[in-house]
Amino acid sequence: MRLSFRLKLTLLACVVAIVPLITVGWIVNDINREALQDTNRQLLDSVIASLSSTLETVITEGDRTLLASASALDRPSEERDAIVEAALDTQSVIKHLAIYDATGAKVVEVDSSLKFEPPALPAKLLPHGATTKFGDVAFAGGQGYVLRSVTTRDGKYTVAAYVSLATVARRGIELGLAHLSQGQLALATTDRRIVVDSLGERIGSTLTDDSFGVLRGAEQSLANNNIGIVNDADRADGTRVTGAVKRVPETPFVVMVERPYREVYASIATVQRIVLGSVLAAILVAAAAGILLARRMTRPITALVDYAGELAHRRFDRRVTIRATDELGVLGDALENAASQLAESDRTILKEQAIRSDLGRYLPGKLVEQIVSRERSLALGGQRREITVLFADVVGFTPLAEREAAETVVTLLNELFSILTEIVFRHGGTVDKFVGDCVMAVWGATEDQPDHPQRAIAAARDMQRWLEVANELWQAQHNVNIELAIGVHTGDAVVGNFGSETRMEFTAIGDVVNVAARLEAIARPNQILSTIMTRTRMAADPDFISLGVRPLIGKAQPIELFEVRA
Repeated sequence: MRLSFRLKLTLLACVVAIVPLITVGWIVNDINREALQDTNRQLLDSVIASLSSTLETVITEGDRTLLASASALDRPSEERDAIVEAALDTQSVIKHLAIYDATGAKVVEVDSSLKFEPPALPAKLLPHGATTKFGDVAFAGGQGYVLRSVTTRDGKYTVAAYVSLATVARRGIELGLAHLSQGQLALATTDRRIVVDSLGERIGSTLTDDSFGVLRGAEQSLANNNIGIVNDADRADGTRVTGAVKRVPETPFVVMVERPYREVYASIATVQRIVLGSVLAAILVAAAAGILLARRMTRPITALVDYAGELAHRRFDRRVTIRATDELGVLGDALENAASQLAESDRTILKEQAIRSDLGRYLPGKLVEQIVSRERSLALGGQRREITVLFADVVGFTPLAEREAAETVVTLLNELFSILTEIVFRHGGTVDKFVGDCVMAVWGATEDQPDHPQRAIAAARDMQRWLEVANELWQAQHNVNIELAIGVHTGDAVVGNFGSETRMEFTAIGDVVNVAARLEAIARPNQILSTIMTRTRMAADPDFISLGVRPLIGKAQPIELFEVRA
């Protein structure tokens, strides 16, 4: 489908306006997305770091009490109890404390508000050396507690206590309210039991991928120490979230935080709407500007196209006015100059056609073309060529001329010669001359024709066939029946311009012309005679009937003649 130049200009204006805008919008959107990703990552890291720091503070406070209690175990019981009680009074995170021997059996129990305590310590909490270790996590009253222990250097006793994580939970809720208006934060054990929940509803329950979408693909963070991952995932309800999971170093806890994806990247949709609106506005403005500009630019083009149509219809007298100082104005001037030159060329062509027509009345048509194109000179002289000559004469012309009026005879001869000329031309020959009621035609004179004998014989046969039809018309109109005697001969002749510098004639001179004329003279009405020279150049033809060797006037040697049936 073709597009108009005006539409192309309008589309180009739209593309020029839209492509940069879309490119800039795309870049701005990418920059905005990267900035939001960095901001979100920093926020997630900050929340995780804050909660991890709170957990570390709570554990450190509990460890100080455990170490102080362990250091007093080598003292008398009264002094030991006093030191332990004093240590407990200066802290707020330990809710139960007990002392165990090397086998893990409880030796001393400090009063506690908790309703549970391990009757015996597991073997993993009884290593030698004054190092703290994590035990199991327990839950009571909607709060989580983690078991911590420290063993004396001599390995005789182990002090164990349940450290309350209420402070960590409270801090988690504060972070959730401050930074996660639509998100959630949780602290859980590596076996996925929730210890801190920003929603305050799931402490003690088991985490699932459905409740925390960021857990999908985060198994490595749950298993390895201090390994974090930022992840985009889908919850079970189809909500898209973005969040992070990180193992708290040297603890059995993992921090998880996530936010709704649409909340984090809300500004991207805003930027996209702004870009889309800008693109639509740019399309409208560019289309309007393109239409106005295209209309102004295509007005002279339309005029030039119309003018070119006038020139195509050869109306060279028309003119076009282009009021432009650019290339279109130059093109308009060029077309006007071309119109003037074409008009002059038309006049020249008409003159040449008239000249060709006039020359064609006196010279063969192909010779005229050669003369006009300067392929043949008009100088006197000629060249030897093999040609075939045909003479066709009206039999009984003298009695016809005496019987009929001169006007009737002239009309008949003109009609006859017109048709005979067309037949000669149809077979590629040239009419050399008209002599009274006789026509002389030549083949091979003006151009190379290897089959000139065949052409001449074919023309002779067409002449005889045509007479059968034409005589019916002449018989009806003038009561006249015309018969032709035709002679055809092939041989060498000199072909060229003969005469004087002031009056010359293009013709062929040679014995071949004389022989052809003699054949026409002895031929009967409606008979075609040819010589052995023409016959030998023809393919096998049963319509060539030999008449034997005959003498001809002016020829020393007799020639074998043939009658050619039409």
